[in-house]
Amino acid sequence: GKGKVHSALGDIPRAMPALQRAYRLGERASRVDFDWDGAEGVWEKVKEEELELKSALASGRREAVEEEVGDLLFTMANLSRHLGVNPEEALQKATHRFTARFKAMERALEGRVKETPAQEREKAWKRAKEEI
Repeated sequence: GKGKVHSALGDIPRAMPALQRAYRLGERASRVDFDWDGAEGVWEKVKEEELELKSALASGRREAVEEEVGDLLFTMANLSRHLGVNPEEALQKATHRFTARFKAMERALEGRVKETPAQEREKAWKRAKEEI
């Protein structure tokens, strides 16, 4: 029979942050030409995964929704790789911006975010986005 085959994926640590791990798995698969030709192909896959997620939502099956969210995130990690962006670092920076903007909005609304009408809250958010 067939012996144990060495995997091109190697032994990427399971403890690695999931988005970073997805990026690394895509890199490893790419080394053996299992990859999209370029970013355009990955964009098509993103659109496909979005439709599959919408279909899963319509089905009301929680497991299917979770699976499709995972597929979409995995595909986004691969799109990031094709664009020359580390998705883990990009997400870290995005969460930092969100946190800074949210706190600026909270200060502007004197901590009364929930009590503030949506339209006023949206204005405070837009101001925070312009500043940060």
